[in-house]
Amino acid sequence: MSGETELVRRYLRLYRERDRETCAGLLTERFTFTSPNDDHIDKAAYFERCWPPGDTVKRFEVTHIAVTGTVVFVRYLAKWPDQPAFHNVERFSIYNDRIAAIQVYFGAAA
Repeated sequence: MSGETELVRRYLRLYRERDRETCAGLLTERFTFTSPNDDHIDKAAYFERCWPPGDTVKRFEVTHIAVTGTVVFVRYLAKWPDQPAFHNVERFSIYNDRIAAIQVYFGAAA
C-alpha cells in the first residue's frame, strides 16, 4: 500500500469517527474542496459547510481505491437516513504527505 493510500484511508477513517481536529491536521494550509455544490472552497468553508452532514451518515464503505502518483481516487457507498444508498468518487491530491485538495463527483443511487 502506498503512503498516499494510507493517508487517504486514515483521513476517511477519521472522517467516519468524526475526528475533525485530526482530519484538519492532514490537510495542507491551502487545501481546497470541490463538488457539484462547492467550487474550490477553502479549509474553513469546508469544515463549516461540508463537515456537519457527516454526522448523520448511516453507512460509509470504501469499495475501490486507485493511485496514480500523488493522486488517489476513492469510490465509496454511502447512505443518509431516509435516502437510498449511493456511490460517489473522490479525487484526493497529495502534496508533502498531506491532502491538498479533494474533488467529489456525485454518483447515482446504488
